[in-house]
Amino acid sequence: MFKEILSALSKLLTVSAAISASFALFLDWDISKFFIGMGVATILQLAIKWYIDRVREASITTLAEEMPAPTVKMQIECAFCKSPNVIDYNLTQDEFECENCHNVNSIYGKFFAARKAVPLDAMLTPEVPEVT
Repeated sequence: MFKEILSALSKLLTVSAAISASFALFLDWDISKFFIGMGVATILQLAIKWYIDRVREASITTLAEEMPAPTVKMQIECAFCKSPNVIDYNLTQDEFECENCHNVNSIYGKFFAARKAVPLDAMLTPEVPEVT
């Protein structure tokens, strides 16, 4: 991490020095104005980077809010009357109203991991040679 910080800082100062040197070359600056120009160029680069990061963050947040959550049609049993309900479920939804008894049910999900496996049929099927 320290190496990355030093690399970014050296790039920032190199670009600032190049900008200040080009102004010093064309405007006939002395060494004190060169360092002042280098400081101004550094501050301007940091301000522009901050502004670009804020705009990018705002656009990502806006995009995430505008995108609809994907829905899955599923059948779920009512906790009160045990009747089946077909609902459009998305991960932000935490309850639904029963179509039969009109009670509000909470939705709880459980996710688990499983190993990928070869189907048992594929393992038990004997290889039969082709007859020609």
